[in-house]
Amino acid sequence: MFKAGTARICISPGADPEEVKTYRNPPPAGFYHDVFVKALALRNDNNSPLVIVSMDIILLREDMLTRIREGFKSKLGLEEHQVLLCVSHTHSGPMREEPLKQFGLTVDEYRQIVVDRTVGVIEKALNNMAPARAYFGRGTLRISINRRWRNPNGYPVWRGNPYGEVDPELGVLRVDGEDGSVKAVLMNYACHASAIGTPLIGNDYPGFAQEIIENRYPGSTALFAQGCAGEIKPYNVSPNFKFMYGVPPAVVAGIGWEMAKETTRVIEATPMDEITGDINTERVVIELPLEDPPSSEEEIRNVKSIGGEKEAERQWKEFMLSKLKDGTINDLPRSRPYEMGFVRIGERFRLVALQGEPCVRIGLRLKEQITPNTAEISADARNIRNVMVFGYTNHPDKMVGYVPSRDVSAAGGYEAETFLIYKWSGPYKPEIEDIIVQTAIEHLAK
Repeated sequence: MFKAGTARICISPGADPEEVKTYRNPPPAGFYHDVFVKALALRNDNNSPLVIVSMDIILLREDMLTRIREGFKSKLGLEEHQVLLCVSHTHSGPMREEPLKQFGLTVDEYRQIVVDRTVGVIEKALNNMAPARAYFGRGTLRISINRRWRNPNGYPVWRGNPYGEVDPELGVLRVDGEDGSVKAVLMNYACHASAIGTPLIGNDYPGFAQEIIENRYPGSTALFAQGCAGEIKPYNVSPNFKFMYGVPPAVVAGIGWEMAKETTRVIEATPMDEITGDINTERVVIELPLEDPPSSEEEIRNVKSIGGEKEAERQWKEFMLSKLKDGTINDLPRSRPYEMGFVRIGERFRLVALQGEPCVRIGLRLKEQITPNTAEISADARNIRNVMVFGYTNHPDKMVGYVPSRDVSAAGGYEAETFLIYKWSGPYKPEIEDIIVQTAIEHLAK
């Protein structure tokens, strides 16, 4: 048996977190849904706690990540490897200048609010710990679609691809109190939180799913951890597979309802696997290699964006030409630091947490190659591990960007062009997929 604690705090601009404890219905002006930071703390008698934090924002700036970590280290005595900060990557979150103006806040002021409340909610979860049991289950959810459709020339264009790869697995971690009631539900699914496309504030489909689950199980805390959703969007497309934006919140609520319905089925109608054993957490920083910089003006001018990043392409070329001219082009870094988090609980549960926006094949490979507990998959269920893969975790802007799988690197396109935006020497090398997967296997397949 574990001890578990949960907590939540509202981060809706203008809302008093002492008064707004749950989702307001109807939402106030400027919102289609409230936004929160929530925490689940889990420990047993032999280990330090693991804290999973669900954040209804698009990303963490590097300075925000640093301040949150400084806060929980100095105030709570936690180490970085014990805390997973998981952003939903909602594209209608509040961390934008225009919606914050109506609440008299700047973006920097709001970021500090999120930092302070995140440290506070971690502390509350640790202080609320009580005896609990944990269970894992898998569902199947088909609300996503790959957004890379190759045109007749083989170039990927931004359109829903019904033949493209997705990860339909919905991972569900359920925590029950000593009395058997549902205390927490963590949903893990790979799909951009970008269905609605509106200036209003909200957490897209994950927010609606969490609200429905919390209503279904009174007193519970529902959390969401984004998966490897780099090129995966909600299946919200026209008959010719163009993505639809500006849809009513009710449409997005319907997508959230599908997630909540499948989560409920997993909890109530499938045999979930109890998780037991010691909790071990680990943080590793590796280097992801970049391609070498161009060696001539001609090579620089031949670089073309096929993902629509024409302004980024222009600025990258200008930057690289200046580096070539002053003789410093070969001084540019040839790799990017990349943080990976690992959790091992007993023999049967493994979790890998990835920075940036990993493409879907990376997540699928991790699940496939970590799940077997032996060299061969046996008919014995004890030889199958329960695996969750988080993306967008401890996710600072400008540090990582998209993390393309080998197939995405080969084809190029938007998800392979982070290097243009951030003025790196070149794109990630195709082997970064193998480096990430092999690193995870080394640390988790024990």
